[in-house]
Amino acid sequence: SEENAKAASAILTNLDKITASAAKGQGDLTRALEEISNLAGELRTLVTSLEQEAREVSGALRGASYSITQEATRVGQDLSLTLKKIGEVMDNFSDPGSLITGPADSELGPGE
Repeated sequence: SEENAKAASAILTNLDKITASAAKGQGDLTRALEEISNLAGELRTLVTSLEQEAREVSGALRGASYSITQEATRVGQDLSLTLKKIGEVMDNFSDPGSLITGPADSELGPGE
C-alpha cells in the first residue's frame, strides 16, 4: 500500500540520517583518539626531557654543594691558621695590647 511505502521511505530516510550522523560521530571520535595519541606522545617526550633536566640539575647541585663544602672547609682552616699566627705574633710582643691601641705614651719618642 501507499502508506506502507511512505512509512518505509521515512524509515529509510531516518536510517540514512542515523547512519550519516554515526559516520560523522565516528570521524569525530577517530580525530579525538588521534589527538589523544599525539598528546600522549608529546607528554612522553616532555616527561623524558624533564627527567633528564632534573638529573642534570641534581648533578649540578651535588657538584656545587661539594665545592661549597670544600671551600668552606678551606676557609675555616685558613682562618684557624691565621688566628693561630696572630696569637703567636701577639705572644712575641711584650705588650700585645699595643697591636690594637698603639704604643703606650711612655714608649713614645720625642715628637710623637
